[in-house]
Amino acid sequence: MEQKHSDELTIERGKSRLAIDCGHVINFIDKRVRGSKKHLIKNCIISEECILSIKKLVTLFGKRNTFILSKKYNDGMCCAVATMLKRNNFYNKTGFEEGNVYFCRLREGGLLLPKEELEFRTLKGKDFSIKIAV
Repeated sequence: MEQKHSDELTIERGKSRLAIDCGHVINFIDKRVRGSKKHLIKNCIISEECILSIKKLVTLFGKRNTFILSKKYNDGMCCAVATMLKRNNFYNKTGFEEGNVYFCRLREGGLLLPKEELEFRTLKGKDFSIKIAV
């Protein structure tokens, strides 16, 4: 029996999950500004269009089902991203759940494990706490 493929995406409100990348999606680094990459990320200003778009996605998928999933370059870069989100008042403006920011060290496709089966360590800063998959 032949199956028909559809390009339609079915989103079940409150059931479907969404992971948003950070680099070049939430933050965009202006190449004209000088400084280390870590400095640029920490001081990045998230556009109002991005904030409004993510707010709509959080409303659609639900606060508990919307995540940021980003590559872990090193602890300093993870801290820079966490600082950038705080400085932009990202969580209050979007309704995003602060505990749903994850960093992973694997950069390639492969087996996607359920969150419950992954091991995490917590990296705490002055005003943030982030989870890094180990």
